[in-house]
Amino acid sequence: MKYIPILIQEYIECEQALKEAEKLLDSGSPDANAISRLEMILSADTDAMAMIRMHREYGNRLPAVLEMIAGIRKKYASLWPSEPVSADKPLIVPVTDAEMLSGDWASCVSQAKANNLEIATARQIAELRMKHGRDSDYCTKGGWVAENFNYLPDGNIYIASRDFNPLFLFAEEATKAHAAGKEFFPYGGYLQGIFDAEKQGKALLLKRKDVPDEISVDAFGKEPLTAFIGWNQDYGEFLDSCGIKKIKLYVAEEKYAKKQKQAFSRALWADYLLCNNSALYGYSDYLNFLNYYIGRVSGVRRRGEQPQVRERSEVNLGTAVTKAASSGERSETGSTGPR
Repeated sequence: MKYIPILIQEYIECEQALKEAEKLLDSGSPDANAISRLEMILSADTDAMAMIRMHREYGNRLPAVLEMIAGIRKKYASLWPSEPVSADKPLIVPVTDAEMLSGDWASCVSQAKANNLEIATARQIAELRMKHGRDSDYCTKGGWVAENFNYLPDGNIYIASRDFNPLFLFAEEATKAHAAGKEFFPYGGYLQGIFDAEKQGKALLLKRKDVPDEISVDAFGKEPLTAFIGWNQDYGEFLDSCGIKKIKLYVAEEKYAKKQKQAFSRALWADYLLCNNSALYGYSDYLNFLNYYIGRVSGVRRRGEQPQVRERSEVNLGTAVTKAASSGERSETGSTGPR
């Protein structure tokens, strides 16, 4: 499918939100829920909104809109929604709340380890969003999740679980490869581990002919990808309650994957919820390049665990990778550049 850079998509959505807010405010009797939703979009700290603020025309219109919304909030406080929109039924959340960590991929992995956190899986992100509602940071901000996409030279895709994601062990190498504009090629022995993980249900082989462009929320938990990452019926119902009927899926083009001599790995980014839209990015030069300096993850702590204070010098992922290489932990040598 044709790839449209996410920043452009987000900018268009923010532009539409501004125009929709102006139209509602001009109507004389704006709906409080609709205005609350638009206020969340227009006050978000995103790159797209930064572009709106710098726009010669929109940059002047935006403050006026936000000021009018603030006035309505104050005047009709009793009518304003006090709780974010969420699914009607109670939600079971087996993870603790998360800390948002930012930076490139290697930095995020290092920060999580230093703070005794695990990078949240797609399922944990879904649980956090259902628990806190669509107005929470978990919904208004996207980020990398613990699973990843591994593209095979035959065009098919292996989705690996957190335990088998090669981007964790080789975080710095993968980030440096992307910074140099190259793909990251995992070591052959590590890929064999992903193949074996499929037998344990910890990796999913997605044949190219079965890769959808979009997934209906009604199919969550039934079609292979959402079933594997734990985006089940409950999360589908939550998205539906937010006005989202389907999500888009972005992956590397088959022709591009087949041009590579080896399998290569990309991160998986769960996009935020905006203007009745969301997406999963298994490939894009914007969100899946691991040197993306405003990347983001959610770090979760297993229930009952307490934070452990560590000096940053105690955790050096680069050193760990170097030691692994010198001790022969890699089964074979690989390249971090295309060949």
